[in-house]
Amino acid sequence: MLTPRQAQLLAFIKSEIARRDVAPTIAEMEAHLGVRSKSTILEKLNALERCGAIVRERGKSRAIQVIDKPSLGVMVKRGELRRVIAALDEAAQRGQVSAAHALSALNRAKVRDRRRA
Repeated sequence: MLTPRQAQLLAFIKSEIARRDVAPTIAEMEAHLGVRSKSTILEKLNALERCGAIVRERGKSRAIQVIDKPSLGVMVKRGELRRVIAALDEAAQRGQVSAAHALSALNRAKVRDRRRA
C-alpha cells in the first residue's frame, strides 16, 4: 500500500514518462513534491521499488521503469521459492513481464524467504 506522497510521486513519474518518454530527474521530482531534499525523494523511490511499483537501473540517469503489475511482489512461503522462480522465468520468456521486473520480484522473494529461515 502506498502512502499519499508515494502515490503522488508515482503518478508524476508515470505522467512524465507518458509525456516525454523519459523519467523525471531527482530535481524535477523535488520541485513537483515541493521538497528540498534529495534524500526524501530517494527514500520514496526506494519504497516504490520495494513494493514493486517501479524498477530502477542502478548507475543510470532517469532509468525508472513503472510496473503496471505490482501483484508479482507477493510474499513467498518458505520452500516455494523454486516454484516462484520457474513461474517468473516462464512469464518473462512469454513477454508477460519485463526481465527487469521478474528479476526485481525474484530478489524480493529471496529476501523474504531468507528472513523466514
